[in-house]
Amino acid sequence: MRRLGQATAAAASLALCAALASCGGGSDPGTASFDLTIGNLVPLRGALAGYGPAGRKAVTLAIREADRAAAGTGVGVRVRNADTETSDLIAEVLARKLIEDHGASCLVGDWSANGTFGVAGNVAIPEDVPLISPASSSAELTEIDDRGLVFRTAPSDDLQAIALARLAARSLGGARGRALTIGARDDLYGRRFSQLVAREWRRLGGRAAPPVRYDPGRLHHRVEARRLTAGSPDAYVIVDFPDGFSRLAPDLLATGRFDPARLFLPDVLALDDSTAQGITAAAVQGARGTLPGAVWHGPEGRWFDRLFGDDLSPPHRQAGFDAQAFDAATLCFLGAVAAGSDAGGAIKGSLREVSGPPGARFGPAQLGEAVRALRAGREIDYQGASGPIDLDAAGDPTAAEFGVYTYRGGRARTTGSIAVRR
Repeated sequence: MRRLGQATAAAASLALCAALASCGGGSDPGTASFDLTIGNLVPLRGALAGYGPAGRKAVTLAIREADRAAAGTGVGVRVRNADTETSDLIAEVLARKLIEDHGASCLVGDWSANGTFGVAGNVAIPEDVPLISPASSSAELTEIDDRGLVFRTAPSDDLQAIALARLAARSLGGARGRALTIGARDDLYGRRFSQLVAREWRRLGGRAAPPVRYDPGRLHHRVEARRLTAGSPDAYVIVDFPDGFSRLAPDLLATGRFDPARLFLPDVLALDDSTAQGITAAAVQGARGTLPGAVWHGPEGRWFDRLFGDDLSPPHRQAGFDAQAFDAATLCFLGAVAAGSDAGGAIKGSLREVSGPPGARFGPAQLGEAVRALRAGREIDYQGASGPIDLDAAGDPTAAEFGVYTYRGGRARTTGSIAVRR
């Protein structure tokens, strides 16, 4: 919390800016002139370091494209990168520094759900700065009291649950009349995800009994395994983390009725080597699942693939959620252009408008045209590298593309994609 004197001075400064329409541009998008600074919270070290360098490159590319699109308009855009080290506390400290020391008025990040909650509640919301996470999928983020400031380009777990049910239906040639059994860890994540899978399966015409919930910390789940395999269901969904599933899997195999080729799993069970997590290859052979962080298979996604690959700066391969990071930075830029201001409070009011209908559609390859349309007072519908996006009232994408992975020899490999729209 700022000291009273600082807050009073800030309020007076804002009032003067409003009166003169000179601190961050006027409200007319057609004549506004300002320099936008986007703060990028990215994990270059720590548990999520495997994603950080490619995510930073994606945001750098977004800023480069935005700067080109705004050439000659009086609007400038730059990025300040900050390494969160995958630490929630460090992310909060750096977010405050980006805003107070570097003038960032829109934030990309954090990547972890806990980091996003912390930065949102303790920094972004009090400072009236919009925050767009490219990777946090926690369903609880939807319900945060955020004053319209928290957004994400990564799809919520709620949307992934729908995607997983539809993937199972697609794999079986339809859900109608088919039985699905669902096992889930007995916590908030497992309960919510499994309920949504069951609801979508029934909506598609299938049969789903109430989910079989269990304590993932128990060593054995023989009773639950028998319940899950009773009646030879057409498909199974298991909602768990690797440590919990490693205890359930032996009991499923011991029933003699379990067929892993009919198993469907969420993203947290997509493993490079299941055996390293204590899950035998036999327990997941042929299993399929969904992965957020995919690149859209439309023209926008193909354009982004080329942009990323043709750029000679490292890394040369994408790592997941790069398209979402690109789109998050691009939305910050388009929101500012639409608002005619680099003020965070103005940008937040434009983000939903530029991310979805109505309006003319523009992909990332047409940013210059999108800028001209906005400055002419027209509405746009940005089509992202990660999908249509179409942010809802809670700041969540209502449309997304998920990767599909399949297990072979204990290794999950991407084998396709599935597009979902709520």
